[in-house]
Amino acid sequence: MFPALAIPLLAYGLTAFWLSPSYLQITLHNLRYVAEKGNSRSAAVAAVTAVIFALVSYWFTRFRKNRTWALFVVGSLVFFGLDVAGNHFLNFRVIGEPRRLIPELDLVILLAAALLGEWLWLRPGRGLKIAVALVVLVSFASARHYVIHVREYIQPWPDYQSRVEYRVADWLWKNAPHSRTFTSGTVRFWFDTWHDLAEMGGGSEQGLLNPVVYESSWEVVMGSDPELVRLWLQAAGVDVMYTSGPNSDEQYKDIQNHERFAQWPLLWEDAQGDQLRSTQRRFAPLVRVVDTATLNGLPPLRDQLDIEHLRPYVNAIENGPDSPATLDWPSTDAMVVHAKIASGQSLLIQETWDSAWQAWADGQRLPIRKDELNFMVIDPPPGDRTVRLEFTMPFENRVGWGLTGLTIIVLGALAFASRRG
Repeated sequence: MFPALAIPLLAYGLTAFWLSPSYLQITLHNLRYVAEKGNSRSAAVAAVTAVIFALVSYWFTRFRKNRTWALFVVGSLVFFGLDVAGNHFLNFRVIGEPRRLIPELDLVILLAAALLGEWLWLRPGRGLKIAVALVVLVSFASARHYVIHVREYIQPWPDYQSRVEYRVADWLWKNAPHSRTFTSGTVRFWFDTWHDLAEMGGGSEQGLLNPVVYESSWEVVMGSDPELVRLWLQAAGVDVMYTSGPNSDEQYKDIQNHERFAQWPLLWEDAQGDQLRSTQRRFAPLVRVVDTATLNGLPPLRDQLDIEHLRPYVNAIENGPDSPATLDWPSTDAMVVHAKIASGQSLLIQETWDSAWQAWADGQRLPIRKDELNFMVIDPPPGDRTVRLEFTMPFENRVGWGLTGLTIIVLGALAFASRRG
């Protein structure tokens, strides 16, 4: 019983420095973006299966340490099979997207087949051994062509510089390196491969802190109102939007209704119709000096189609005080903002609010609050101000580092004790 409990505890201990409770909470919350919701019937079936498996495995393996591997393989087959096959045939769903675990189920089936073959091989009788050998030979026969012609499958590195993914990123790096871009398709996947560029969202949204990014993207990709799209992108601090042409190398071509953006200023276009267009933000930096009362008095957004309430928000940040500010990133965990602040004005930084961010000006700690789009708002005293923001390590991560260190010590002690024994 103790080893069974020690394995998950030690596994979590080794990952505790980053696998924090808030990370798990965010990931579970964001599963709604990538998977359907589970149902209580499936949860009940999973719980009953787990109890039955625990009882059977205890009876099967007690006092028999040589059955540990068999228990692991059979258990994996039971639960991956229940999750994947159960979802396909019986709509079984507890959490996540079971179809994404098809490769894992495939691997487990192979391990189970190998385990069965081993068990048959060890049975008495020459006939069983011959049958197992034939099955193994037939199984590997499908790989014969690959083994003989392996060099045909190893292609030379493609001319990636001719690909749209590279050309878009390279043009932005050379012409607008500090802009934030709305990307899509494979351009989105490869956007930061060659250069360090900013984009709205990313290739995977499970760790997303700001739901506005995901919720507004649907309108950008699938909507029909170009004005609503422009407002959303300006609100999110996006300078450039990428769209793929009909003959583009980009395979997915996510964005629909390209004609919506025909009137937007064209920054770049290639022969395949790929385009980069400007959203016409007022100032390039992701910081604005805004009227405090106006910002505080904005009505809440009802949904991603609420142009009636979105327009005054964008007006407050794009047509507010004529006081351009600068924003620099000395490191990934620090920002420096310089701005002239008048009485009744605030700083709005178009970066997602997090409780770990802390701000100072002239040695004085400044509170950070979030606005309607979950961006950071600071109220420094009037004057020519330099505000420094730092992302400090959260308390739960400090505790996690302690747990990871303790786990390493425990594992070292166990290894030392086993060698002495």
